[in-house]
Amino acid sequence: MDTGLLAGGLVLKSIDYAQTSEIADNPDYYEATNPFLDQDPSQSDVNLYFACSVATQILVAWLLPDKWRKAWLGTWIGVSGINVLHNYRIGVRF
Repeated sequence: MDTGLLAGGLVLKSIDYAQTSEIADNPDYYEATNPFLDQDPSQSDVNLYFACSVATQILVAWLLPDKWRKAWLGTWIGVSGINVLHNYRIGVRF
């Protein structure tokens, strides 16, 4: 079950990455919800943020006991899902 949660979260994070890359490449959009990125992030900033985010998500999941791992992974599914939905609503497709 943890593998499924991790995979689901990483799929959503991949979509969020694609959308955030579109935001970085398109002056009509700006990054409004991520406190770690500027409003007009460079592609290299987007790449670094998502690489660190994925690595942290996996490392923490690996270190946590089963009970907390599910909560951790579920939280990231929720966060990434909300980000993807927000981006989609403002017109950023994937």
